[in-house]
Amino acid sequence: MKISRECIHCLARQAVEIAEEATSDAAIQKEIIKRSLIELGEMNFNETAPEIKFEYINTMIDTFYAHRKLYNSIRQVDADE
Repeated sequence: MKISRECIHCLARQAVEIAEEATSDAAIQKEIIKRSLIELGEMNFNETAPEIKFEYINTMIDTFYAHRKLYNSIRQVDADE
């Protein structure tokens, strides 16, 4: 099932809960929540909740995701040549 507008408040609530469980440092909690809300604002409503969660985990938690993705694409281009 594709994500709907009604899902946004639940996802935002989950971001707050996760931030509170992850750390007791209020500054880090705020940063987690801010980054989560930015991601929610850029969310693709044509994806399912698991697809969104997978992308979120890879980009927010795995800080090297973007680098690996770039280098993997470069490696693929080299392999194709």
